[in-house]
Amino acid sequence: MIYENLIQQYNELSDEEKNALLIYKSRIGRAINALNRDEKEILDVYNRYKELLSNPKNLFVQYTIFKNVSFSNLENFKKSLSDVLELVIQATKKIVLPENVMVYRAISVERNKYTFLSKGDLVSTSLDVNKCDPFFQMDQNQNYDHYLYQIHLDKFSNVAICPYALMYDELKNQLFLSQKYDQQEIILVKDDFIFSEMAQEEVEVKDHKKIHVITMKAMVKEKNNFEGKNIK
Repeated sequence: MIYENLIQQYNELSDEEKNALLIYKSRIGRAINALNRDEKEILDVYNRYKELLSNPKNLFVQYTIFKNVSFSNLENFKKSLSDVLELVIQATKKIVLPENVMVYRAISVERNKYTFLSKGDLVSTSLDVNKCDPFFQMDQNQNYDHYLYQIHLDKFSNVAICPYALMYDELKNQLFLSQKYDQQEIILVKDDFIFSEMAQEEVEVKDHKKIHVITMKAMVKEKNNFEGKNIK
């Protein structure tokens, strides 16, 4: 029932906020989290989506979902992504968890390039640990370290969700909107929380690969106006 409650709160968001969340859930989210950090990542995403949206099959997506994302040049692209980021953060202020929950985040990082939780301001997690497997890059050369974060979140913590996904049909070179591939994603603003490690263990999986399982507590830095209210 937790996710259903979050969907009800999501439905109360403005169209601009919903649209920003959908943009973040596309691969453009990688560029959003790379702002002021990784110019190559931003450039790669910019070139990829500029090409995709030049396909007439993607005109509808271009003039609806991406209507406020500029592809005129790289600097305007980054400025529009900053605006999207602000809308996502704004959306998290309007959605709160109805009860205490555990969320999960799986990441693989190149060896000796560890980044805590995410390299950007936003952290994507899931209510369902079984949704995490596709995010591990289990390469044959053992060039990655793998982390599974288990994060305890308190009731009334600010979060965001988007029950839709923007998918890519490779054969048609076409983007399409779907609710079928919902991963029960819970989006956090990293700076809203103080993260403290509670436990860590190393788990061996197939082919002798290892996953670092880190259990954490996320404490809200500032109380919000939802404290003490009945969230149904």
